[in-house]
Order: sequence, then C-alpha cells, then structure tokens
Amino acid sequence: MDQMGFNAEMARNREEAMNLLDRLLSTARADAIFGEPISSGDQVAITASESKLGAWFGFGMGGGSTPPSEKVEGQEEGRGYGGGGGGGGMSMARPVAVINLRPDGVRIEPVVDITKVGIALFAALGSMLIMLAKMMAQAKR
Repeated sequence: MDQMGFNAEMARNREEAMNLLDRLLSTARADAIFGEPISSGDQVAITASESKLGAWFGFGMGGGSTPPSEKVEGQEEGRGYGGGGGGGGMSMARPVAVINLRPDGVRIEPVVDITKVGIALFAALGSMLIMLAKMMAQAKR
C-alpha cells in the first residue's frame, strides 16, 4: 500500500472511530437518563435510569527502510510500511427509580433488580461458608 492509500485508510478508520464514539455518547443525554413524563389523572411519573459507557481505541503506525549498517551491495534498498487500528465500546442503561409527582408531594420509588440481589446473597453466603470451613479446619489443628 502506498502512502496515499495508507493515509486514506487511516482517515477512514478515524472517521469510523468518531462515529462509534458519537453513538456511544448518545446514551449519556439527559433525555436518555430521564424518561418522558407519563400523566395519569393528577399524577405524573418520570423514570430515571443510570447509564454506563466504556470505549477503547488503539492505532498503530509503521514505516521503515533498511538501516545503513544492513545494506548489501547490489541489493535494492529495503522498504516497509505498516499500520492498523482497532476499537470497541459498550453502553448500557437500566432503570433505577420512578419519580412520582402527586398533589401531596414527590415520591421517589427505587426499581429493585431482584437478580442482582440474589447474586449478592449467594456470593455472601458462599464467602461465609468458605470462611467457616477454614475456621473449623484451623480449630482442628
């Protein structure tokens, strides 16, 4: 690949990386965090979410020619080139609360993810059982 082709490839990769970053950052907008208000009678409900974003990118470059100390008489001068790039990302959002606006005041109700509670419970129980087993083994010595 010649220098112009390499530069065009790098520009295209950079453009794709910026497009990915723009799409990922779109999850951090205020309207993505707070949902549209929903009215029912004299109450209004608004959902609130948490948003997480992760992005990573990497680019490489190359070049080269045969160093003067390695040139061989009668042989064409060495050439080289390289390049590369990569990236990725993720974004996620999940509801964390519902904000209820009522005539008698505002009430914030958390959204509980029972799966996370269950995982935390079993992780804690497992840790306690392991520690209990170690303590009992130590007491036998």
